Amino acid sequence: FKKRNRLPYGVVVDEAQKNDINYGVNSIPMSFLIDRKGVLRYISPGANEEEIESLGQMIKKLVDE
Repeated sequence: FKKRNRLPYGVVVDEAQKNDINYGVNSIPMSFLIDRKGVLRYISPGANEEEIESLGQMIKKLVDE
């Protein structure tokens, strides 16, 4: 998925499904951005072009903070 969509950021997959419950994962793919302080700042279900654009904007915002 990462290669096919040329995503420039890291991807983590939890095979134990522990985080599915902790974070309320209900679709695949689903993106979570956690800032440098460990605060969950963004959740994005899906990977359509609008979601990818929004995710990219939020990544830039967090990097700039």
